[in-house]
Parts: sequence; structure tokens; C-alpha cells
Amino acid sequence: MKGLFRLLPLIILSVLTACSGYSDEELALFDQEIQKYLKEKKIEDVVRTESGLYYRIIKEGDGPEIPYDAIISVNYKGYLTNGRPFDSQLGEPVDLDLKRLVNGWREAMLYMHVGTKAQLFIPPDLGYGQQEKSEIPAHSILIFDLEIHDVK
Repeated sequence: MKGLFRLLPLIILSVLTACSGYSDEELALFDQEIQKYLKEKKIEDVVRTESGLYYRIIKEGDGPEIPYDAIISVNYKGYLTNGRPFDSQLGEPVDLDLKRLVNGWREAMLYMHVGTKAQLFIPPDLGYGQQEKSEIPAHSILIFDLEIHDVK
């Protein structure tokens, strides 16, 4: 039964993603762009989820699982495929409410534990989509390097 409750957020996320406003062709182009980036940067051991999220575990955490609606204490750096950074919290970890983050972050946490160091490659439909967000152009692929320190 516990496994079913852990999968429920993923099922909900899949339904929401299906209504992303992007065509299948556009989603395929985003996927190709992520694959091209991974190949150019020689990034290996990357997992692609059914939703199109790519993630790479750099160091597996041995702490507790992260609930879908948790507040996590994390360090991170966010940047675009052109290398331009748009956000970072390095040094002292910051508390982030998963309910307030893009779908790509929320889904990624389902595959991680406290202590994990990872890299996320989030297609636009799981990120900000067609919205511009300050330094992030619309339709952007988001890349995050992160380390999860705690869950609350």
C-alpha cells in the first residue's frame, strides 16, 4: 500500500504533463535537445523517466525518502543549456517547499533520498513552459546540480 501512495504523485504528474500545451512534435524536439546536450557534454548514466525528465545520480543518498509535499533543505545551481546560470543557492542550504517548485523537481524527488547529489535535466513542459521567468526564456530546458541535505 505504501508503494501505491508513493506512485500516486507520479500518476497525477503524468496527467498534468499530458495537458502541458505542447504538441508531441515539440516534446520530441525538447527530448532531442536534451539528448544532444548530454552527448556534447559527455554526460553518462542518465535516466529518462516516462514524463521526459532526465536525471543523473552523482552520489546516492542514504537518508530517508522524500515525500512529494515535503520541504527540503538543499544546495543547488540552475542553468540553461547554453551554460548561463539563472539561480543558485550554494553555501548554506536553503529550505524549499516542493509544492512550490516546478514539476521536474517534484518528480525527481520521488527517485532520491536525503544525502543525494544529482543533476536534473528538465524539459520545458516540466519546468516553466511557455512562461518567461526573469532570466529564463520561455520554452527553456532547465539544468540543476543539487544536493539534498534534509527533509522536513
